[in-house]
Amino acid sequence: MILSFKCSPELKGKIDTLINKGLYEDFSSFCTVALENQLLLEETHLQPATSVKPSLVTNKTKPIKSVIEPEMKLLNTAPSSPQPVNQETRANASESLSLAQLPEKPPFELPTANPDMFTLDQQVPVERWLFGQYNRLFPVKVSVRALATLSGTGKDALVLDQVGPQIAEIAAQFGNHLRELDKRYGKHRDDALATAFPDAGVEGQKGKVRYQNQFVGQTVKGEQGGLLIGLKLAIIQIKKNKPHIFLTTAGWDLARLSNPLLDLPATETTLKLSEEDISFMLKHISKNVPVELFPYRVLLSLIAAGNSTPDTMNQGIAKFLGPERKLEEEQAFISTQRTGVLGRMSDLDLIGRTRQGTRITYNLTPRGQHFLKEIGTI
Repeated sequence: MILSFKCSPELKGKIDTLINKGLYEDFSSFCTVALENQLLLEETHLQPATSVKPSLVTNKTKPIKSVIEPEMKLLNTAPSSPQPVNQETRANASESLSLAQLPEKPPFELPTANPDMFTLDQQVPVERWLFGQYNRLFPVKVSVRALATLSGTGKDALVLDQVGPQIAEIAAQFGNHLRELDKRYGKHRDDALATAFPDAGVEGQKGKVRYQNQFVGQTVKGEQGGLLIGLKLAIIQIKKNKPHIFLTTAGWDLARLSNPLLDLPATETTLKLSEEDISFMLKHISKNVPVELFPYRVLLSLIAAGNSTPDTMNQGIAKFLGPERKLEEEQAFISTQRTGVLGRMSDLDLIGRTRQGTRITYNLTPRGQHFLKEIGTI
């Protein structure tokens, strides 16, 4: 079937950029992925959510439904418009991200992350992996640092609809700095530091809403989502009939670690996260986040076995689809999930890539080989 629709030159150019990166075979493939994702959003929105156990919620808060995985149902829903951003935050993002602004201990008792429906030794179906559009981890570092700084104003000030836009604006200002570094050092788009960070100003408004939803947090009809929630670095609770977002102990500890891009003078670097950041995240995921650990095992095992191209990885990933899902109907979805996992593992220095024209192959870094040995192959 052939469909036609109007597409602005600007939108077409952005899609062409993704195609040139090798993320999609052609324009038709991109459209298929977009349609599949939207249908998935509509379908999963009707599924019941997993509730937080009352025993894990303090008497002062109301339990809020938790949908850590899948996150698809929350991504394209209509969020509240960003609130006006404090001018001090807009003027100086670097100060909001400075480690010097953080006390050694959190200003109040941090909550416990929501329980997981999977254990560390279980296989996790592809549809329960973290959403593939969460394709970087460096924004997580920026968001927990910003949220930790804002926590100094007290827990009652951490209303999600207020701090979410603030953090997105901080990320946009910091993104401008990263884009300058990318230009200065001539970084290829595959290795760009600014990937996933929105533009500052009015022109970046849509990107800031996306960042807020994906890399801070959001609630839709009582369900919570976002990469911080999925990685158990933050939790959303209801206080005074409003959703508030709080770092967990793991989120605070990650925020307190030094990072070269956030805390040191600008220097050329191939890694977005420090050695301490990476070691902490790998240990945290290995012990606490089954829905992230299992995809790492799958992809690292496939690459180690020589299945190092997107197509061969998709075939391996398909074996872990839920029993009710058919391979021939899930190709676009599998590609989205694969791209997200690879992007997050890249920020953790677990994998590298080689590009020859539009053909991409992946390899394990020494760190990736060591980590796979620790967690075991599939």
